[in-house]
Amino acid sequence: MPFEFHKDIEAGDGEEIAIFESFLRERGLKLTTARRDLLNIVFSNHNHFTADELFDRCREADVQISKATLYRSLTILLDCKLLAAHDFGEGSKYYEHIYGHRHHDHLFCLACKSIVEFH
Repeated sequence: MPFEFHKDIEAGDGEEIAIFESFLRERGLKLTTARRDLLNIVFSNHNHFTADELFDRCREADVQISKATLYRSLTILLDCKLLAAHDFGEGSKYYEHIYGHRHHDHLFCLACKSIVEFH
């Protein structure tokens, strides 16, 4: 099933974009179109994802972003506490947006690679 993304719909209620933009501004960086589109893609999906899966979603949504920009943006999103990264020992980090969500833990199935959240 293809990932659907609508550029005219903001992520969540817009707080994420305001936090991200403020964080960037404090560091002398800009909220570029690519970063805004990436943020919208991240917050429009509630599943865990790898950087490669996110890159594929960007391509499916016709968002023009390089892998270098994607990785730099993921680091910034982690630093400003909008994302969390998890290493389940599979060679790739899994990301999830955490802003506005209460703390939870994960079970990772080694056989099917599914992730189950629990409180």
